[in-house]
Amino acid sequence: MLKRISKFFTRPGIPVVGFLLPCLLLTWSPIFNEVVHADTSKNVAAGKIITSSDTISGNVAYVTDGAKDSNNYIGATQNLQWIQLDLGQSYSINKINLWHYFLDGRTYHDVIVRVSNTADFSSGVTTVFNNDTNNSSGLGTGAGAEYAETSTGKSITFSAVNSRYVRLYSNGSSANIYNHYVEAEVWTAENSEGAVFYKDINYGGTAVTLQKGNYTQAQMSAAGLPNDWMSSLKVPSGWIVDVYQNDNFTGTKWTYTASSLWVGSAVNDQMSSVKIYASTTPPPTGKMMFDDFNYTSNYDGNIGAHGWTLRNVIEGPGPAGCNFSSNNISFLADPLNSSNKLMRLTARTDGTGSGTSQAEMYTSTRKYNRGTYAARVKFTDAPTAGTDGAGINETFFAISPLEGYRDPNYSELDFEYLPNGGWGAGQGMWTTSWHTYTADPWYKDGSSKFGSGSYAGWHTLVVTVANDGTSTYFIDGVQFTQDTPYFGPRKNMTINFNLWFITGAGENPLNASTYTEDVDWVYHAKDTILTPAQVDAQIQNYRSQSVNFVDSVN
Repeated sequence: MLKRISKFFTRPGIPVVGFLLPCLLLTWSPIFNEVVHADTSKNVAAGKIITSSDTISGNVAYVTDGAKDSNNYIGATQNLQWIQLDLGQSYSINKINLWHYFLDGRTYHDVIVRVSNTADFSSGVTTVFNNDTNNSSGLGTGAGAEYAETSTGKSITFSAVNSRYVRLYSNGSSANIYNHYVEAEVWTAENSEGAVFYKDINYGGTAVTLQKGNYTQAQMSAAGLPNDWMSSLKVPSGWIVDVYQNDNFTGTKWTYTASSLWVGSAVNDQMSSVKIYASTTPPPTGKMMFDDFNYTSNYDGNIGAHGWTLRNVIEGPGPAGCNFSSNNISFLADPLNSSNKLMRLTARTDGTGSGTSQAEMYTSTRKYNRGTYAARVKFTDAPTAGTDGAGINETFFAISPLEGYRDPNYSELDFEYLPNGGWGAGQGMWTTSWHTYTADPWYKDGSSKFGSGSYAGWHTLVVTVANDGTSTYFIDGVQFTQDTPYFGPRKNMTINFNLWFITGAGENPLNASTYTEDVDWVYHAKDTILTPAQVDAQIQNYRSQSVNFVDSVN
């Protein structure tokens, strides 16, 4: 017997209709290629401009132009002087190559190389080479030996250190009292990929790169990263960055598994300690579902064969008398990728209940519980037709039926975007993990998080459910919230996309209008917790193999 279930309410949470139908299961084994990382070391001094302790003669660009030609040099006046390179951001460096004037094989005195993250070298200074054996420079007694200049230059290697500024000293030469520089190279440590933290949004302003490790506030400062300073960051693929509000890894924690142009107002200028590490979760090899929505129309027979139902009924949620129509589900060419298709949900109203038609598509079988849920969704703020302002709800969620009064096993995980506000709040995103509820009288036992502001545009939504039931929500690789095991699923659910109008006392007027929500793909890994970066990698793997649909979940 087909079982239909629905619910109606005006609080954060999703209405649903589900049909328990047989589903065609296809088995597919993903292909993973071994990745060999090449040496990623690079000369980060190339093209940088230098400054000095005194007047410079010659073209300062010579020192970082890559040409080791003794005819192209600069002079840095007489006796003990220095020139300084600003690398633009802090790097993990472990080698500096240096060429003074070398045609006559002269020897320069008191050659000292120091690095720091402070421009005036007032703190955090590391001396990586020093051949001033009598401390005539006042910078310490060096253990290095003087050397004759040659066209091969002097290669100085040392343990990797995070630095932005490099200061090169000399004190005349065996030929005269003057100082001359032909070229300087500063090399990053081999395979020194790191998380990059930026002072400003959109990867702007000063940048500091940190390698994997745990950094207290003092360690951040020593690496050139100020306290309460970061506004955007780049996270290498497969890495995880845990940002802490307080020193010593305490206070609120925000987790990033992908780069972020803007960390958000809650995180901006709040980082006081940080942990950077690589994910140890292996790529999924178990049971998975993936759909790229590569269908011809809402009449395509593969939709049902692939386990989907298009809701087609006169009932809510929504205004009294509304309907859900399968004709409100369409499949269109991706305007940014001619080989890709998108699934579009459309909801329209003429301002009356009977003139309101909404959209929902959901998996026909309840078989999803622990693991990773993900979808790429495009939310919209404005209607495609009519007057803006209606209480439209744009969603991605998983849900079970409510079976009995305050069903103790009821399960639901929601992403709900309300571009015009609703439920007593303004524009923003709701996530909710449900334990149970009743519609009349209203009773909610759930954990909700609200993020204010616009979410218009494409977003990758991920929610993971650990073995103990802990549910963690991510938006574009950034952890949005985490709910305790009490609110985790206790029975299997369907996966749903729904677009409907919120009405009722205190809600927005039902203005005549049409809204859309687009979906690029949906994915589930059963009993496997993946980072958002790993989800993205898996989707790219499917697409590189021209795989449009997989379902091995049972």
